[in-house]
Amino acid sequence: MIDDENSVEFTVKRWTKEEEKFLRENLEIGVTRIAETLGRSYSSVMAKMWHMKKKGALKNG
Repeated sequence: MIDDENSVEFTVKRWTKEEEKFLRENLEIGVTRIAETLGRSYSSVMAKMWHMKKKGALKNG
């Protein structure tokens, strides 16, 4: 049985090239500000940074 009052809803939102570019160019403002600006969660930004580093698309951060 699912308790609707305490359930958490997740949505999948793909990252656009513009968002990736913003992330690369604005690392100095910090993950929290990047997340707020892009309307994404802190953990989403951290995960994207990890994936971009792994692919070699992000050098810093």
